Formats: sequence, C-alpha cells, structure tokens
Amino acid sequence: MRCVAYCVTQRFLLWRNRVSTQLATRMTDRDIANLQSSLELYREHSLLYRNHFAAKIVTRVVKFSLVKRCLSEKESYFMQSHLAFLHTSPVHVDTFNRLIEEASLELSIRHIIEEQFLTEARDKGITQNLDERIRDCILSARKKGATVILCTCSTIGASAEKVNNLTDGVIVRIDRPMAEKAVEIGSRIIVAAALESTIAPTRDLILETAKARQKRVELIEVFCDNAWCRFEAGDYEGYFSEIAQNIKDRASEGDVIVLAQASMAGAANLCPEVSVPILSSPEIGLMHAVNVWKQKCCQN
Repeated sequence: MRCVAYCVTQRFLLWRNRVSTQLATRMTDRDIANLQSSLELYREHSLLYRNHFAAKIVTRVVKFSLVKRCLSEKESYFMQSHLAFLHTSPVHVDTFNRLIEEASLELSIRHIIEEQFLTEARDKGITQNLDERIRDCILSARKKGATVILCTCSTIGASAEKVNNLTDGVIVRIDRPMAEKAVEIGSRIIVAAALESTIAPTRDLILETAKARQKRVELIEVFCDNAWCRFEAGDYEGYFSEIAQNIKDRASEGDVIVLAQASMAGAANLCPEVSVPILSSPEIGLMHAVNVWKQKCCQN
C-alpha cells in the first residue's frame, strides 16, 4: 500500500514539474513581471494579515492624533489675540458687528454676554460678590487670548476698569472716550440715561475726566424713566422715541449731550433739529478699543 502511494506521488510530482516547465517556456517577460508583482503583492497582504492587530493599533493612534490636532487648531483659534466684548445685553452683539463691518475693520473678536451682571447691579448695586465675578469673567477672557476687553455696559464699567491692575491685557470702558470728548466740547454737559443705575457711574466718570483736565463742568442729569420698560419689551423704536423726546425737551440747557448707555445710540437719529452735539458711546468706544488692540499687537 505504501509502495503504491509512493509511486502515485512520484508520478504526480513528475507531471507537475513537466507542466511547470511547459508553462515556463511559454511565459513572456511580461508574464514573468506580472507574476513577480503578484508574488510581492501576496507577500504584502500576508504581512498585513499577519500584523492586522498592529495595523488596528496604528489606525487608532493616527485617528487620535488627528482628533488631537483638530482640537489644538480649534483651541489656537480661540487663543489667538483678539478683541473681546463684555456685554450685559445680547442686543449689543449686532450693534458692534455692524459697526465693525461698516468701518471695514479686520480683527478677531469674541462676544461675552453676562446679563445677570446688570440685573444684579440694578437690584443691589455693585456688591463685592458682583465685583469679583466681573473680575473673574475678564481674567478668564484674558486667558482665552483677549488682548483688549471692551466693557459695553456703563453701569459696571468702573468695576471692569479696575481689573487693569491685575492683568497685562487692557480693559476699555465703552463710555470713557465719550466722556473725554464731552469735557473737551463744553462745560454744560447733559447726561441722559434710561437706567437710574447708570447715572452715578457716568457722573463720576465725567467729573473724574474734567478734574484730570483741570476743567470745571456743570452736569444736567436727564432720566428717561419711561424708556427702559420699552427696551425690555423689545420695543426699540419706542425706546429711542422716548429718549429722543426727553433730549429735545432739555437740549437748550447744555453745550453737549451724552447718552449714558450704549443701547441709547439710536435715539440721536431722531433728533435732527437738536443743534448741540449728541454723543453716544458705541462708535467712539469701539474705535478707541481697536486702536489700543492694534498698539498691543504691534508691541507683541
């Protein structure tokens, strides 16, 4: 039995070798090249198959690296030097975006909205707790890459400015450039406000500015007491109309009119017959903040 099996095997091997030889003699150089390529491809697939576990690990490492890279790019985007706005109302976002677009300004910006800051300031004034939260908010913005932080709320402006002593960034108070211009223009300054909590900070700012310039000024305070409820209801036309009427009634008493809150800016357009200058803070404050931001970027 073994002998028969041995003979069969030998005959099979002879037949296989003969067929292989015949095939080999008929193969062209191109066939040989194709065969070699197939063998190399086979070897590659064999290695990949043999190391498929290693391949999976490599794939996961690559995916992790890509995700990490994307996160780093996203982080660097927010960490790049930019101008941050600290608002106490979301309505200001569109206002400043529009001003930036109209002035064709090219800079990175970020809007921070903290409505509770104004709500608490109106109810309790600037408490130590609120002062600390404003500070922490600004320092956090600085850590995230804000070179300049523009506080657009006059009520908390003084509290925001104090943080300049704690950081190498610059905190700009939206109404300071306006106050400086008002003191420069005249001595009788009408201060119009829709929120009672804004009158005292604006008064203090103008008096401080006048003292620094060694100039004596007279403040005429105009409280538009029926305006803010319209603002809160989303009736911005009614809000501006109410402010405009109060301005017209008292315009003859002063050399210049200051609109204490950034949200009041639109009222000036409704007073074409008023001859004295009407100053609002958004545009003046923004341009000042942008110039400061550019100077800081040049220094770095």
